[in-house]
Amino acid sequence: MTATAFDVYVVNNRERGRYELWERAPEGKRIVSLLDYQTQGNRVVIPLVETDPVRRGEGFADLLIAEVLDQIDRENSFVIPLCPFVVKHIADRPEHHHLLAPIED
Repeated sequence: MTATAFDVYVVNNRERGRYELWERAPEGKRIVSLLDYQTQGNRVVIPLVETDPVRRGEGFADLLIAEVLDQIDRENSFVIPLCPFVVKHIADRPEHHHLLAPIED
């Protein structure tokens, strides 16, 4: 089963410096994936994406990354991906390549 079959939503938890992917389920709602970030002007540094170990492989991290990248794009910002999973996500999706922060001298 893929994550799209679940009732999920993303919250920007600014106090903790992370985006959280929450799942609504019969037993209640809970965080299934999170993405830590720091902002540096118009750049968003992403050092970590993590998913509940029991739920890995269901596509939650990809859903979360896609939503965060869409928000970064809407804000006309750039991303500095430090997490290898985010690097691969962006590399596999040419539509997000323009979000990579230009290299500064």
